[in-house]
Amino acid sequence: MASSEDHDRLVQAQQSVAQYREVYEEYRTRWQEAQIAWQQQATTRIADRPPDYPARLARAKMAVDTALKDWTIRGKKTQYERAEAIIADLTARSDLATPDEEHG
Repeated sequence: MASSEDHDRLVQAQQSVAQYREVYEEYRTRWQEAQIAWQQQATTRIADRPPDYPARLARAKMAVDTALKDWTIRGKKTQYERAEAIIADLTARSDLATPDEEHG
């Protein structure tokens, strides 16, 4: 039998995921796009690199770092991922399965 405390933690975590999902996804997408742009710069063939390549690469890396910081702070990354981990942990226990999981 699940404890009331575990049930309350599960409900709170589910509410946090619902509350932060949109902003989390928005900032994760921004980080992914910055990461892709940086990787494109980093993998540019030497022969194809423009004269200002070092500056472009540095700006792309700074954009990745800024996007990660924004995702962490504004995108509620830690709160969202902690809530997901709590849900995964608690729902892995058969006595705390959500009603949808119980009814298949």
